[in-house]
Amino acid sequence: MKLLGACASLGVLVASLSAQTPALPPEANQPAKAPARIVLPATPAKDAAKKEAPKAAPKAPAKKDEIGKIDGQEIPRGGGFLGLQIVNGNFKLTFYDAKKKPTAPDVARAALRWDAKYKVGNERVVLLPAGDGKSMTAAKAIRPPYMFKLFITLIKEGADESAPGETLVVDFRQAS
Repeated sequence: MKLLGACASLGVLVASLSAQTPALPPEANQPAKAPARIVLPATPAKDAAKKEAPKAAPKAPAKKDEIGKIDGQEIPRGGGFLGLQIVNGNFKLTFYDAKKKPTAPDVARAALRWDAKYKVGNERVVLLPAGDGKSMTAAKAIRPPYMFKLFITLIKEGADESAPGETLVVDFRQAS
């Protein structure tokens, strides 16, 4: 009996609570709006402090220690580098120092030889100093495809037959 009475009183309590709870308006389900911000006018002392604050000067890059960029295919050589590329259908051989900065050629001419894919036999060209003073080029047009084994002979001024010069072999590749 006591159990039946307890269940009945619990049912009455639940019914009275649900009847007393008012339904929430639709806007109650929305997130709360942030309160409006109040912006106070700046005081002259704060404005002056902002204007007087020193700005950090941008650091200038150290140009002396920067490593340069080699145009074309990079070829290591003794105390420097060579940059080899085909520009407007012609070979261009550029000389660089150890920090990859362009430098004047230390040879009088360069002889290049490769096995052409479009004919039987080798193609040859002699490169001479260009007008810029830092590269060598020739007027002979080079036909694609630009993928071959290239033999480079660098010839110093006044070299005789006993000292042929410096010889390099490169797997040359360049997109047409």
